[in-house]
Amino acid sequence: MLEARFGYLEFNEIHAHMATGTGSLEILRLVLDRCSITEATRSLLLQAAARGSLAVMKHLLTLNHPGIFKEILIEASGNTQCTTDMLKRLWKLAP
Repeated sequence: MLEARFGYLEFNEIHAHMATGTGSLEILRLVLDRCSITEATRSLLLQAAARGSLAVMKHLLTLNHPGIFKEILIEASGNTQCTTDMLKRLWKLAP
């Protein structure tokens, strides 16, 4: 819809971090696809844990087998959008 009005949009990794924090899976998929990002980096996971939704986190976890670190669990516990489902999923993947 935006591109119909403004033309083709260029995205980069900064936009991927912003999209991760929106909680919108559709926006995240668009940006990751345009940036050709196929791995969930630690910084993307931290952003999703801090500000993202369960759908965003699930999608990032399917990209590869990322390591779940203590910092990610701490960020998720402070996220008002974080559900017990997200915490359970992260806890199972944590070392």
